[in-house]
Order: sequence, then C-alpha cells, then structure tokens
Amino acid sequence: MTLSNETAVWFNALGKEDAWRAGSKGANLGELTRLGLPVPPGFVVTAEVYRQFLEAAQLAEVVDRRLAHLNVDDQERLQAATGRVKRLITEAELPAAASEAVLQAYRDLGRPLVAVRGCAVARGLPEAAFAGQYASLLNVFGERAVLSAIKRCWASLFEPQAVFYRAHEHYGHLSLSAAVVVQEMVQAEVSGVVFTQEPIFSDPSRLVVEAVWGLGEAVGEGVLTPDLYVLDRSSLAVLERRVERQEWRLERDPQPLDPLFGNRREVVPPDQRSREKLSEDDLQTLARLAFRIEDHFGVPQDIEWARHGGIFYLLQARPMTLVAMPDM
Repeated sequence: MTLSNETAVWFNALGKEDAWRAGSKGANLGELTRLGLPVPPGFVVTAEVYRQFLEAAQLAEVVDRRLAHLNVDDQERLQAATGRVKRLITEAELPAAASEAVLQAYRDLGRPLVAVRGCAVARGLPEAAFAGQYASLLNVFGERAVLSAIKRCWASLFEPQAVFYRAHEHYGHLSLSAAVVVQEMVQAEVSGVVFTQEPIFSDPSRLVVEAVWGLGEAVGEGVLTPDLYVLDRSSLAVLERRVERQEWRLERDPQPLDPLFGNRREVVPPDQRSREKLSEDDLQTLARLAFRIEDHFGVPQDIEWARHGGIFYLLQARPMTLVAMPDM
C-alpha cells in the first residue's frame, strides 16, 4: 500500500499531528498503526476532499443560503432545511479525480466489507463545536456503496441537532469540514469499550471495560446494555463484575436490502445469553493494550475494541471526557 496523497491517506501515513486533515479519529488510528498495535487496515478521505466536493457541486452558497438565517428554534423549519441540505449532499457527484483516488484506495485495500465513519475537522474551534452524531456505517460493500457512504458522512454534519447547536453558539456552518475513515470491518464476536480511568467518579485507580456480543454499534445507540467489568489498575484484579443478559446481537446481514446498511439483529443462543462476555485473560489483554495507548497519548483514553477469532482489534481511541460528580 503506497498510496498517500491529499485525497485518500493510509493509516500508516498519519499521526496525531494530522488531525487538521484526517480528523482526530483518523489521526489517532494512524498513531496506533504506527505503534504496531492491532488496528484493522484502512485509509482516510481527507477534509480537503469535502471542501473540493462542496465547491465542485456549487453547494457552499446553497448551504449558506438555506441555513444562515434559519430560525433553528422552529423544529419544523429546522427539520425541513437540514433534510434538504443533506439530500443535496448525498445526491451530488464527487469530482472525478477524487472519486477515482478513493476507489483505487478501496481496491488496494482488497474491496472488503468496510466501516465508514465521519469525523468533523475544524481549526480554532473547541470540541463542543462538533456537536452532533456523525454517521457511522458498518458492513458497507462495493465501490458505489463506499462513495455513497462517504457522502452520508459529510451530510451528517447537518443533522438538526448539530445545526441547532452551531447556530446558538454562533459557529459558521461552513467553518467545519469532515474527514471520513474507511476501515476494514471486524466481524466481532464480542466488542465494547475500555476506559482507562473510571469515568463517573474519575477514579484513576480503576479501569473499566464494557462488552456485548456482536457489533458494538448497538451500545452506542443505547439499545443494548453491556457487561461491566471494573479492574484495579495496579493488580488487574476484577473488583466488580456485572453481567447483563443479552437476547440478540448485531451482526453482518449476508443479504442486505441496502448495501449501506449491511447489519441485522440475530438471536443469541439460549446457553450464551447470560454468559460472561470476557474471561479474566481477555480483560488483562485489553487492559495491557489500553495502558500502552494511554502511556503513548499521556491522558486517560476511551478505546473502542472488537474481538474476532481470539484476536482483539482496536477501532478507535480518544481522550476521555470525564464526568464530574457533585460533592455529597
């Protein structure tokens, strides 16, 4: 894989200094790849491509005109305006050169099933300016579907809640760009997150692991409750274990109706529903991976992981957002 340009950049050509073009998500995946950690291969469609796309499709002026003076407190108007902007983005064509560069990267990756995830990019704005749920599409397959998924990620910059927030905070809607991560899928048997510091009480002596059967997207959407494991950071002893019964899991749909949404709910076998998702050896393996990442970045980390075939893969790492609890 030798491709490295300003359209599609391989993870191993990125580092944390590249957040301005790859977003924090893409830059951190590059950093983890350079460390030799188990990151599924992939590339980032840079923020510059998004800007070129808006210019080539003559959408910047249209977006500004539709949103600049919109009364975002009027929910009906907000939904209508953002829906129209998102449709304009998803229906427009990428510039031919950018499209070919992205597709060549996908071919070089081996044309696998991929996860396509958006990440906002902005210089000089706080993280809060990125408010909104950026698109994350799993098990995307095929060249046309990959291009469509990238545009879905760009369009998610204009979800109603994101437009509402930016308007009230006086951030320009075109001050943000979007990078898109295209990463080979891990068909997870188990997946979840690791917090290298206990997130609720900000306890630096404890590490927390959450886990579910199947793909972890269902946890992010709030429709599954994960198992919870609390470990002592020094000894890696399990201090607390809460196992949740799980009736179904999210997995790949082998015959999806829509190539952009290749997932389905599958019933968990009865003998597995109340079983622990992770063994103590699993927990220690995850903890050691998490400590390497935290040591490298120097701050507590929120890490997404997936296990397939007995191997743990790292899907994302970012600084933790700690929740301060009131004094009792």
